[in-house]
Amino acid sequence: KHFGMLEEQFLRQSNVVGLFSLINPVHATDRVSMAIAGTDLSGHLAFLKQTESYRRSLVKSLNDEHAFGGGRTGQRGWTAAPEFYASLEAFEYEPPSMGRLLGERSAELAALATWGVALVGLLMLSARRLDRGGSL
Repeated sequence: KHFGMLEEQFLRQSNVVGLFSLINPVHATDRVSMAIAGTDLSGHLAFLKQTESYRRSLVKSLNDEHAFGGGRTGQRGWTAAPEFYASLEAFEYEPPSMGRLLGERSAELAALATWGVALVGLLMLSARRLDRGGSL
């Protein structure tokens, strides 16, 4: 419950910060590149969710083995067999798709596109002035 509320607050703050991408193209580039690299807030939260799910599954397996696999007989010094530990799946992180990552950064991509169009327009205007023998 509390983690969900904290996550929502983080995402709201991230969305507000994203609005500054309209003013600063470097900020927009930074947020898009962090999303692509998986180091932004969304990537971090996805990693946290997957690791927490894996941790809960692993702890349940360990508890079940101890409770039902031989430890319940009261034998002192009982340990699980190596085969049990070998049967546990290793954690494998599945990063979010590139489409999802870029979709979450649509405002920043739109800001970069706007900046790009504005710069091309200024370049064309400058080129016309230079063709006419004018100065910039």
